[in-house]
Amino acid sequence: MSSTNPTILIVPGSFSPPYFYTPISDSLRAAGYDTYVIYLPSIGRKPGPAPTMLDDAAYIADAATKVADEGKDILLVAHSYGGIPATQAIKGLAKTQRKQAGKAGGIVRLAYLSALAPLVGGTAGAALEGCDFSYCRIDGAWMYHDIVPSATFNFSDLPEAEGQAWARKFENHSAVTFAGELTYPGYEDVEISWLICKNDKTVPPSFQQGFIDGIEKATGKKVVVDEIDTGHCPNASAPEKVVEWIKKAAQEKA
Repeated sequence: MSSTNPTILIVPGSFSPPYFYTPISDSLRAAGYDTYVIYLPSIGRKPGPAPTMLDDAAYIADAATKVADEGKDILLVAHSYGGIPATQAIKGLAKTQRKQAGKAGGIVRLAYLSALAPLVGGTAGAALEGCDFSYCRIDGAWMYHDIVPSATFNFSDLPEAEGQAWARKFENHSAVTFAGELTYPGYEDVEISWLICKNDKTVPPSFQQGFIDGIEKATGKKVVVDEIDTGHCPNASAPEKVVEWIKKAAQEKA
């Protein structure tokens, strides 16, 4: 392990508050990594207009800027929907870009965890076209989950009761985020890692491979790919495997 570890910023998936990732963040901190989980504006019903994907991206960028301005390198870890605003947020924050501007620190790698990573112009809604989201319900500008089918899809590798307990913890999520178009190809600016969840029923492996292929074609760079035998939310079912993958990504060389 290198003497100086990057700071890890975790971008949650849709509906997912930061405490969904506590087993991961606690383990990483114990291993010597400064780790923060971002509470996306789109998660949790609140007064006023429902936040957009770009609102999420701006919030991620602000958090990353504060860390980078301390001269620290950053590993950005994005789960599920979080892949899109995380990609958008990289604009101007890659370490190479900040160095050209005479600034220290910055994002050195983006690690996608069973995530969405469409090309520019893509949206979460379009990226998931053909997937079964019958467990999602709409109430105005907000979405929420029907617990039993949600558990079947998102926590498919947990016992039924445990999966439903996790599904009940999901918060409302802004529906407008799924129409937000990616306008910046952040994956071109940093190195990329990917963790494919082989038994994912929410973002099937074939979809994940399609995103990987698209990134490699667009950038001419090789994505570092690992696989685990879990469902969509290994933060719940196998956090130790996610921790090992993040630690590996943190030590990957450019």
